[in-house]
Amino acid sequence: MRNPDKYREWWQASRTPENREARRQYSRAYYAANRETVAAQRKEYQDRNRDKLHRWQRAYRLRHPERDRERHRVYREANQEQARAWLLRRRHGMQPEDWAAMWTAQDGKCYLCSGELAAEKAHIDHGHSCCGPNRSCPVCRCGLACEQCNRAIGLVRDDPARLRRMADALEAANRGVVERMAERGEPIELLF
Repeated sequence: MRNPDKYREWWQASRTPENREARRQYSRAYYAANRETVAAQRKEYQDRNRDKLHRWQRAYRLRHPERDRERHRVYREANQEQARAWLLRRRHGMQPEDWAAMWTAQDGKCYLCSGELAAEKAHIDHGHSCCGPNRSCPVCRCGLACEQCNRAIGLVRDDPARLRRMADALEAANRGVVERMAERGEPIELLF
């Protein structure tokens, strides 16, 4: 039987900064010399303990949500292309090549207003009755839209008839404003 006091003394003596650095150097040298073996051992451990590791990771993320958000933010900033490709695949089932083909077909312009699009701000517009608000499929995809147009058609609930009624009402209101301004003798700037 070991003497617990002697073990404790040995343990505390081994925790000195010099010993820690020596163990760190030994570990690095061992890893460099046995990279494939260590990688195989890690992979085998992860495969054998997958559920346990997933539970631990989930519990850690739940305990430290701010660290998880920060980690994801840093990753997205450092890997913008990969993060964008992941979102395309996850939400829209598209590869970056599919998105590039849409961009080329629209000549880099919004399909609704024909305004110039910034690639990083282009939205994939789609019919929400098919896949829901944050997903799309080839059936319901309409095209790439600028942020203003995407918001506008979302606010009118993708209803062209409602949008036409709003445009007609806006034109009538603008004509009324022009007439009232003319009656007061103010300079008239065409609003439509």
